[in-house]
Amino acid sequence: MTASASLGGTLGRGGIPPRDPPSAAPSREAKFFFDGIHMFHYNAPFIYNATTDKMLISLMNEISSKLGRNLKRIRTRRKMSQGDIARALEVHRAYVSGIENGKRNPTLATIQRLADALGVSADELIK
Repeated sequence: MTASASLGGTLGRGGIPPRDPPSAAPSREAKFFFDGIHMFHYNAPFIYNATTDKMLISLMNEISSKLGRNLKRIRTRRKMSQGDIARALEVHRAYVSGIENGKRNPTLATIQRLADALGVSADELIK
């Protein structure tokens, strides 16, 4: 005899007993409340401006590439390799390469750690 047979019922999907159907229709207040959520959720205005998004992405790419150029310029002046920077930050060398090529967007904390490893201020990297 199975566990479900000994309990007098059948188990549903995943061994969970099926729920009993509601004994009465939902109250008028509950129906209004849930209809309002449904209406708001699906009929909320969604504003999308592709031009603005392209401008923001372009600005972010410009900032990332500027950071990368500054990082490489300062690093080569100080005769440091990408590996030296990677060891100081405890990251993979490919991550430092990605930052220099503008492919990565480091956090502010990472930018500060880069600046500390290079012996410059963070604004020197960003300007």
